Amino acid sequence: MSRIIIVLSEDTALAENHAIALAANGSALVLYPETRLHPKHHFAQVAPLLVAALSGSPPVVIATHSDCIVNALGELVEDGIITPDDIEVLLGNADGWRTIQFEARGYLGEGWPVGWFIPGGLAKTLWDEAKERVTAT
Repeated sequence: MSRIIIVLSEDTALAENHAIALAANGSALVLYPETRLHPKHHFAQVAPLLVAALSGSPPVVIATHSDCIVNALGELVEDGIITPDDIEVLLGNADGWRTIQFEARGYLGEGWPVGWFIPGGLAKTLWDEAKERVTAT
């Protein structure tokens, strides 16, 4: 079992119920840590729990809609601070749940739906490209 489990769904109740069930084995449970926080503080809310989980404390299960949290985890994978095996990302809907793994470069791999979170580096690249197109005209 991974030390960090991220539960994502467009259906908040579905994600909450799945996260609660996963945490029944003694894992730490965090439901939507981003609530009422500015995006730059989302990852700061969960970072201490993640460090503890990777240091041998119980695994942590996080239900979230925060791309900041997911992208920060991807950056940690890319920087070699954590491995893709440390994290399990579960994406669910009414039809069921599937596991999506981070790739070594920090991107969510095969099965990640297009149009969901854009990894941080890609967002900047897309912004820069759009800016160049606008100023070129």
